[in-house]
Amino acid sequence: MKQLVILGAGGLAAETINLIEENNARCHEWEILGCLNSRSEPNEPTHVLGYPILGDDSWLDGHTEKLYAVCAVGNPHIRAQIIHRYREHCPNVCFPTLIHHSAQISRHSRIGMGAIICSGVNITVNTDIGAFSIIDLGSSVSHGSKIGSFSILHPDSTVCGNVEIGNLVEIGAGSTIIQGLKIGGGSIIGAGSTVVRNVPESVVAYGNPCRVMRDI
Repeated sequence: MKQLVILGAGGLAAETINLIEENNARCHEWEILGCLNSRSEPNEPTHVLGYPILGDDSWLDGHTEKLYAVCAVGNPHIRAQIIHRYREHCPNVCFPTLIHHSAQISRHSRIGMGAIICSGVNITVNTDIGAFSIIDLGSSVSHGSKIGSFSILHPDSTVCGNVEIGNLVEIGAGSTIIQGLKIGGGSIIGAGSTVVRNVPESVVAYGNPCRVMRDI
């Protein structure tokens, strides 16, 4: 059984713990030690779903043995900062890919290191899910699509065929991206949007049809 810590202590951390517990019920692979919270403040909860908040990043200072960690922070830019910091300063920490047992993933697709694939997800053929990306509950990614690193699809997002989504992109819950489009890196697509044309880098866009509203 491999020991694992959760980086983060919010709602996504709770969802990730639940994913691991449901997988462990079928095959006990992970021992969750607890959560690390770099934004610890007075009067904050001390546990997440019964698992202790172990402290901040300094908890790892004296930990020299191999340890697994999963970054359960929703904001793509903060998640990237956390991962870069740990990979630079904590060489003993490994980042597994977590896939819920109910997810349907074609063997002809690739899932990157450190990604989280939640329950009810459907990923079809010839897709590429980048490192440390999150495909949240009930989302689907169709044939030939590519999701960049550190991006997140919030629940019930639909990515049609041959879509290219850049790094550090956030797709809001219930959004649909029609086939063949490109979403530029660092952009945010608001919840419930229907994307019918390409979206440039580093913008906020939303609506039905989706329109660019402002730069980031």
